Amino acid sequence: MHSVGEDPLEPTHYSGEKIKSYNLSFRDALYDIQYRFTMLKPISTDEMSFDDASLSFKFSIDPKGIACSIRNKTADPISVNWNVISYVDSSGDAHKVMHSGIRLMDKEAPQTPTLIPPTARINETLFPTDYIVSGSEGLSQKPVWPDTGYVSKDESHLKTLEGSTFSIFMPIEVGGKTKNYSFVFKIVSVLY
Repeated sequence: MHSVGEDPLEPTHYSGEKIKSYNLSFRDALYDIQYRFTMLKPISTDEMSFDDASLSFKFSIDPKGIACSIRNKTADPISVNWNVISYVDSSGDAHKVMHSGIRLMDKEAPQTPTLIPPTARINETLFPTDYIVSGSEGLSQKPVWPDTGYVSKDESHLKTLEGSTFSIFMPIEVGGKTKNYSFVFKIVSVLY
């Protein structure tokens, strides 16, 4: 119960005294890290897309995976063999990938190729299999790049990621012949 003339919304101590000022600080607070990417090869573009006579590619990159839309522009089916696709990190190390729909526990199992019918499109997310880790709650995906950080920690090391490159090597069977596609990406900026 408030006395007459007291503002019930004004903050008070438990003793009933009015608070003149206060300081608020966080010991630890989790925040999102944001990245901006660009494609360097086969063409340089911020649109993250590439077209040739056979296929159309569109990428969206996130620490949790590389989303890829592939459209078959031909009158024949095209085959994507996921077992030969690689993620190549900024150190030049190649990593086997798995695509969306594959259970984490099957990360080492052979993946069935995907057939893209004439003029059809598939949407998949690629993820390096060696970023799948076992923990107390089972298997989980470790982000390819840090996706969150703590305010109380010095995260300036994230700026060293700016300018680094990585790639996706994607051999695809087009018209009975394997065509090698190599997409090179660059981290333009890291905001935290």
